[in-house]
Amino acid sequence: MTVICDYCQRPAALVSGTDVYPHRPGLNTLKFWKCAGCKAWVGCHKNSADHAPLGRLADAKLRAAKSAAHAAFDPLWKSGEFSRSGAYSWLAAQLGIAGDKCHIGMFDLATCSQVVNVVSERKEAA
Repeated sequence: MTVICDYCQRPAALVSGTDVYPHRPGLNTLKFWKCAGCKAWVGCHKNSADHAPLGRLADAKLRAAKSAAHAAFDPLWKSGEFSRSGAYSWLAAQLGIAGDKCHIGMFDLATCSQVVNVVSERKEAA
């Protein structure tokens, strides 16, 4: 499998968790795709034979935006208000995208910001 960096268009390398999180020994056996030039990375699906990426490679700014999006969105399904798939269906409708394209791991900065906004608007309306 070849994973191309969204930032510089170069191939990413398959690395261990030690390369990405040297200070977190519990992650050293996990696999990541990492772009050496951009310092962008993404984790891999644990049971994927070809180490399929969990989303798109992300630099520090996008990783922070994804984290904020998850912090806003995940309580919708973790609280039991929605099932996980139901929450993603709701989010897809709010963002005007197809359900199969609705995954925070694939979002860019602007879409992550939209996630935070639509969840905040939902809370304010309640």
